[in-house]
Amino acid sequence: MIGRKYFNLIANMGLRYVLYRLYLFFLIRFRIYERKFPVDPPTKKFESLDLWQSYAGLLNNGILSNPSANSRVNSVLDGYRLYFSKQWYFLGDHYDWMTNPLNGYKYNKNLHWTKIRDYSEKDGDIKYVWEPSRFSFIYDVIRYDQHNKTDHSAWVWGQIESWIAANPINRGPNYKCSQEISLRVLNWVYGLNYYRYSGSLTEEKYQIILNAIYWQMKHVYDNIHFSRVAVRNNHAITETLALYIVGSLFPSFDCALKWRHKGKKWFEKEIIYQIYKDGTYLQFSHNYHRVVVQLLNMAFMIAEKTKDYFHQLVYDRAYASLDFLYHAQDEYTGYLSNYGSNDGALFFPFTECDFRDFRPQLQTLHIFLTGEALYEDGPWNEEVFFMNAKLHSPVFFKPIIRRGGWNSYPVGGFYILREQSTVTVIRCGGYKDRPAQADNLHIDIWHEGRNILYDGGSYQYNTDRSTIEYFCGTRSHNSVMLNDYDQMLKGPRFIWYFWTSVQSVAVSETDDSFIFKGGINAFRFVKKGIVHERVVCKKKGELVWKISDIVHGLPEGLQIKQIWHVDESLKISSSTAGSGKRVVPQVKNGYVSNYYGIKEHAPYFECQTTEPVIKTELRLYENTINSSVLLGS
Repeated sequence: MIGRKYFNLIANMGLRYVLYRLYLFFLIRFRIYERKFPVDPPTKKFESLDLWQSYAGLLNNGILSNPSANSRVNSVLDGYRLYFSKQWYFLGDHYDWMTNPLNGYKYNKNLHWTKIRDYSEKDGDIKYVWEPSRFSFIYDVIRYDQHNKTDHSAWVWGQIESWIAANPINRGPNYKCSQEISLRVLNWVYGLNYYRYSGSLTEEKYQIILNAIYWQMKHVYDNIHFSRVAVRNNHAITETLALYIVGSLFPSFDCALKWRHKGKKWFEKEIIYQIYKDGTYLQFSHNYHRVVVQLLNMAFMIAEKTKDYFHQLVYDRAYASLDFLYHAQDEYTGYLSNYGSNDGALFFPFTECDFRDFRPQLQTLHIFLTGEALYEDGPWNEEVFFMNAKLHSPVFFKPIIRRGGWNSYPVGGFYILREQSTVTVIRCGGYKDRPAQADNLHIDIWHEGRNILYDGGSYQYNTDRSTIEYFCGTRSHNSVMLNDYDQMLKGPRFIWYFWTSVQSVAVSETDDSFIFKGGINAFRFVKKGIVHERVVCKKKGELVWKISDIVHGLPEGLQIKQIWHVDESLKISSSTAGSGKRVVPQVKNGYVSNYYGIKEHAPYFECQTTEPVIKTELRLYENTINSSVLLGS
């Protein structure tokens, strides 16, 4: 099995990926990277504050309508930080930027970043140290000052200077990840631009901050191929965009032209590669797709300032993303399914809309591309203001209008049925890029703002293996397992072996029903030739879904386990056909994580049989969902 896994890894990820990983191991093992990323580099001197102020500025000078009271700002100023867009932790006025508030572990700030561990049982989840160092919290302060015409810039500079003093260049946990560096710099840059005329911004502070920005971005540039080769996901988009923006806005940097030119070229390539032609995203995650949308909004804001527009395909991919995400969205809440990896990332929180609400980001992007609003006025429009959104794309796009019936996105493998107040989302796709979760043929249902069949979420990336396997595995999705086997074989960290592939897929419509039929090649590490076929029939005008699961090539002695994660206010029952023997769904202890780091008990239902077919009917009666499970052909 070990040999099969290694060969499968090479087949999945490509020889370039494997060789680069080995090369990187060599660079770190023999301390070559310690010389490439030196500590205590010389202090740089840049153009004066007065000169920079003469051409800086990203924002318009308009007045924001319907200003928010911003209830969060007092918590921020009192030393609390919002983690992963949901949980507050008290860090105090003199936080050391090194301590994990979850377990109290304190990293060594003097250790070279190559020696910092991503995760160990003792250290805990490093993301709890990275989160406040992103500086997303400054947007609460900026929003408050914009609404109330106040000035807390001195407090913002104090936080930045505190971070600089506590984080020597190229040392400690906050230099471990280039994306984290890029996000921190982008948020500093926004803060600098917003408070650029504040009297608290002295020449000395300005030079200290620019020196830190310069060396952090040099770190990003010198390590960019890690993200572009070994990772190639939203990390690469974030880092290349940061290089482009910093190179554009700080021309006095000796590397500015190089960063701007290469950053833009790489950013365009990553957008065109990572967003598929149908608007779906290679990370198979709505959360990370929204991350890319925010980065596109930031890119388009800078393009408007510099009049340096992007390749036409960048705008095409952005528009396709809008179409996909808008049609996958619950129109009552603005939420999307909790699909794929979800680490709570919301880099630029310009509103107090719930993290799960995608309207702020989609509204902004739609205005950038079409000049018109996607939604009516609401708190989500605050992001439109702060991103200075207005039409400036090279080609005018037509406003998106929501389409009923089937909406198919075959490249990414999503089939979305919209009917009245109900959205049914089915995942059926193969992979040319690394999968995140074993969730093929998962079905997600929304009705009038309630996620009545839901995805279990992610919880944490750095926790015990059994928890990771639950949330990443098939068990936390509405699909089928064989005994306790996932559809794919879980490897270390974010690796899966024996990826599922699509055998067939089709959607159709009759006079009274919408029909989906799809099959995947799965469980290849158990036995070759196993195919899971799922047929979904949705009755028109009725809250009825008939689902047939057929496992072709079911190995003898293995059980089909059909998993249902149902809203806790609903009820489920089952029966059989032919033999008269009932298959009663077993209630299992499970969890749901709607926000990163928050895990709640949520029992799920499991139907078991050794026969190759289970037919299920889901029917919603007001607050009740009934399920009939039929055995046989």
